[in-house]
Amino acid sequence: GKKEGKGRYTSHNGDLYEGEYREGKRNGVGLYKYSNGDEYEGQWLRGKKHGQGRMSFVNGAIYEGGYKEDKKHYKGIYRHADGSCYTGEYKDGKPSGRGVYIFPTGERFEGEFVGGFKHGKGTVTLTDGMKYTAKYHLGKR
Repeated sequence: GKKEGKGRYTSHNGDLYEGEYREGKRNGVGLYKYSNGDEYEGQWLRGKKHGQGRMSFVNGAIYEGGYKEDKKHYKGIYRHADGSCYTGEYKDGKPSGRGVYIFPTGERFEGEFVGGFKHGKGTVTLTDGMKYTAKYHLGKR
């Protein structure tokens, strides 16, 4: 039969899942530990990350926010290992919509993103507090 309810499974490659199952698939809330050291804890639907979750990467990066069919979606915060951070909207796994990107230097860009790129008008705030408006086209000024 198919797995139902709570369970624990270790795959042949060393990945480990501990959580809820429905009709043999990860469904509900669970913790997935990848063999490379990455970890996802959150909601699942029909075997895919879906809903709210937290992904911790072995390099120190962390994503907390929404998922839709295994991709970052809706709103989330991605803290990169280099100290930079994106807070805002995601679509199909990439920053898309309104967001704020803080560079490792502390400078910040607040505006629109499309497919992971700064796009359209936005406000750049320098570390000394000076602000200016910048216009981007797919990441380029």
